[in-house]
Amino acid sequence: MGFKGLSRALAVISFLVFNIVDAATLTVSTTGGNASSPILYGLMFELKYIGDGSIHGQLLRNNGFQGTNPGLAAYAAVGGTNLTVDTANPLTSALPRSLKVSVPSGTTGQVGFSNSEYLGVPVNDDTYANYFWIKGSYSGSVTLSLVGVASGTVYATKTITVNSVATSFTYYETTCHSTQAPDGNNVWKLIFDGAKVAGSALNFGLPQFFPVTFHQRYNGIRNDVGNFLQALEPSFFRFPGGNNIPVEKRPGRQGDWGYPNTDALGLMEYLQFISDAGMIPVLAVWSGLSLDGDGVVSGAALTPYVDDILDELEFLLGSTSTTWGALCESYGHSAPYDIPFIEVGNEDNLSGGCGTYASRLTDIYNAIHAAYPDITAIASTSQVSCLPYPIPAGVWTDTHHYLSPNGFVSLFNEFDNKPRDGPGIFVGEYASTTDNSGATTYWSII
Repeated sequence: MGFKGLSRALAVISFLVFNIVDAATLTVSTTGGNASSPILYGLMFELKYIGDGSIHGQLLRNNGFQGTNPGLAAYAAVGGTNLTVDTANPLTSALPRSLKVSVPSGTTGQVGFSNSEYLGVPVNDDTYANYFWIKGSYSGSVTLSLVGVASGTVYATKTITVNSVATSFTYYETTCHSTQAPDGNNVWKLIFDGAKVAGSALNFGLPQFFPVTFHQRYNGIRNDVGNFLQALEPSFFRFPGGNNIPVEKRPGRQGDWGYPNTDALGLMEYLQFISDAGMIPVLAVWSGLSLDGDGVVSGAALTPYVDDILDELEFLLGSTSTTWGALCESYGHSAPYDIPFIEVGNEDNLSGGCGTYASRLTDIYNAIHAAYPDITAIASTSQVSCLPYPIPAGVWTDTHHYLSPNGFVSLFNEFDNKPRDGPGIFVGEYASTTDNSGATTYWSII
């Protein structure tokens, strides 16, 4: 290449370099723009055993025999006993089933039952609390233990003396300390002297087994899960309401997703966790729509449920001179809770709920706003055709997005030009449930 050729090449290179530099120059304004919410992101309570077997500290599965057909899931006989679900000896009216442990005549040695939890029992170097009710004629020892399934290693054991009668359930609680197990392939066992019960039976109600919970709260959140969630630094927690009674009086229910819910986590347990983790509560209340095909409750038929919502809010916010405020005080909480947000329903644009949601939202909003004007109500959908027009002043809407990665990229400026004087927008749920080809992602709920 001659000098002229080299000069032209350098000139071209120089031109390209200067053009690249010019293209990369970016000036960013430090003023103007839209303000971001101070509570920009948080957590929500979702399906897939997020309560029982996950966030809740109680580890035993099927401990209250709740749901439509609980059977003996997670239970196994120890020492030749015969286990049955017994409806003749209910623990309470809310829990009409107990575990009957029948001991064959001539039995000797230690017998009882075990529970394998949800996916095995995590056994750590920790202190565990045990609670159970027992009914039947028995005076003697009961031993609670944590045992490796494959190895037979006993990681924890505690023996207590009980004096049980045949006419009623007697409550016992104790603690034990465990050494660390290498994996979760373990079971919780309860055994007793089989010779003393041979030819007869004992009934056990609502056994509960807790490691140390988050902030060491009674009936609290799993400590490891609670610490993990707190480390995310979420600003709020969206959760369902309900249950202001002792655990043994909570009947539980068959959930919408194929498994029973014990409802052992209730209002006070949720709000304690939210406070301990430094979050703001977003309380969801039922708006009349059932996802299981039972239809929609609206109009005058919705009134008792609106009254329930007001009773729930009185429990949380009312004076101790009120009926429900006094009940809250009797459970050890006399000061009003902080309830800045209430979401009215969940995805009422689906399952045939859209046509009546405008009236249902209006009825519930009017009742809440009249009694508690400082609470911000959130509609459970942003679908305009499902909402009242105009939307009541101060009501937010909830947007849910389940999209592919490219779908989210296409919405990068979805909220940039939304009018700031319009309804507030709450993005209550979002997840990339498929890849860009349409194939379902493995962790489709994340």
